[in-house]
Amino acid sequence: MKALAIIPAVALVTVSWCSQYAPGVMQEVIANRQAWGQIPDDLSAWDGFVAVPDCDDIGQTYYIRQHNSTDRRWLRVLAVDCANKTDRQGAEDARSGYEWMRDNNIAFEVDYATAVAWGMVGRGVRCEWLAE
Repeated sequence: MKALAIIPAVALVTVSWCSQYAPGVMQEVIANRQAWGQIPDDLSAWDGFVAVPDCDDIGQTYYIRQHNSTDRRWLRVLAVDCANKTDRQGAEDARSGYEWMRDNNIAFEVDYATAVAWGMVGRGVRCEWLAE
């Protein structure tokens, strides 16, 4: 990963939670978004990819890192997916994906490669973030 972003010391950083996508899911989403012309074909400018609560934010670039980690490097990530506001989580949870993310203060669902690199597979982690 590149992770060479320089963030001004006075930037307003938000602390939230990050969850993750299962292996292969983000790649399918990326292929669809590219086919639909919603994100660029060349993704080499980003270190990773995220899903966000609000679909209006697809295509937005963010800087993220684990909160209180010894690795203080920022990852430059592209929002490529979003939570559905109408689909329900399941029989045990009637909330939409959007409501679930908002209720649990989940700012992002990171791609699986980032989850592995962060050692967070199967659990959420606190993350710091700001929009570009």
